[in-house]
Amino acid sequence: MMTFTHVRLRPVRFTRNLAALLALLSLAGCYRDLDISKIACDVNEKGSCPDGYQCTAGRCVQAPAVLDTSNDGASPQVSTDSNGVDAAPVGVPDAADVDSPNNTPGETGSTTSVDSAADFGGSDLPLSFETDASNVPTVDLGTPSLDAEKHTVVEFTIKTPASAPYDITLGADGNLWFTEYGADKIGCITPSGSIVDYQLPEKGVGPQGITAGPDGSLWFTEYDGNAIGRITTTGDVTEYAITTANSMPASITLGPDQNLWFTEYWTNYIGRITPAGKITEFEVPTSGSGPGGITVGRDGNLWFAESYHASKIGLITTSGSFTEFPAGFGSPMMIAAGPDGNLWFTGYPGDTIGRITVDGTLTEFDPPTLYSAPWGITPGPDGNVWFTESGTGKIGRVSPDGSMVEFQAAAKDSKPQGITMGSDGNLWFTEYAANKIGRINP
Repeated sequence: MMTFTHVRLRPVRFTRNLAALLALLSLAGCYRDLDISKIACDVNEKGSCPDGYQCTAGRCVQAPAVLDTSNDGASPQVSTDSNGVDAAPVGVPDAADVDSPNNTPGETGSTTSVDSAADFGGSDLPLSFETDASNVPTVDLGTPSLDAEKHTVVEFTIKTPASAPYDITLGADGNLWFTEYGADKIGCITPSGSIVDYQLPEKGVGPQGITAGPDGSLWFTEYDGNAIGRITTTGDVTEYAITTANSMPASITLGPDQNLWFTEYWTNYIGRITPAGKITEFEVPTSGSGPGGITVGRDGNLWFAESYHASKIGLITTSGSFTEFPAGFGSPMMIAAGPDGNLWFTGYPGDTIGRITVDGTLTEFDPPTLYSAPWGITPGPDGNVWFTESGTGKIGRVSPDGSMVEFQAAAKDSKPQGITMGSDGNLWFTEYAANKIGRINP
């Protein structure tokens, strides 16, 4: 029997009277366990936060004892270019890549260090935030008793303009392979940042999902071309047409049966293609379910997200039998098998991260940032699950118990989408709107 739990991490709105009440309770030690960081506040309303806290970025945070102007890395920094003009702040890199002494030898990406606040009981307050030249941040939002995490982001610009990198996966050759939806290309980036891409035979096919196949090649979907493609690590391309017209194949994964399994978003099928190119289609029981992401669970079945219309998580066995589970408040988009043995998914319109066990027990968690639009999701080498926020330019991390941290890994409008773990132990992601591939250490 399916069990559902929804963990609400949204901030609640304080009134001046309630803040005053909490101030009185604090004198008696009655709310010491309350997570003040979840409280929304109004910077224009005096007293909207309890004593000892200040309203910053719409949240009540502990007021710092010292004004930090040292730019020691705990807060975002604003640099100045050779013309004396304020450059992009740390955490929001310049559009052009530059060589950096922090890069691995041979890399030409732009390097940025990003911080996060320490854990605040399931909803972490990020230290990195957006700013501009007129608002140079000087206040350290960290908790003095807890050390802030530091992560390094390196971004690599794709030479083909407006390529719209979409999905990304680890190849058998140890490189990262990604689809370029806007350029009809398949790209490859080495762990050191060298990029090469390969033009597909036809224009307008719109490659989207990509995965490593059992034959050492990369297999991908052609969303607009109604086909499944295969590319070798030397760039040879083969395409297989899907029988059902206008199927809009979206995501693809390697199954336990050594076949490739894919979703057909528009025609409501789950497809299977053998390494020899034979395609079989299975109709999802729920009409108009819009299947999106697909992955393999620890139970040896294929699990997929039924996005937008159905809001379900589906399961299909390798013999074609289906089971479906309601997905609660979220509208599932992408799905991945977590290090904890559960399935984790992003709720794109629903703004949630979901977890479902193989027996159907569902729990959903809200990212700390509202309207984050979570998209891609992948297991990390650290035992956590990592995801992209296409609405904020952030990379999120969720632990098996649902505690989350966010990192401002790219410009807010960069729209990070696909994410995967590389052979170097880092997380690699696509920036759909910024035409870049990003890397962040776990």
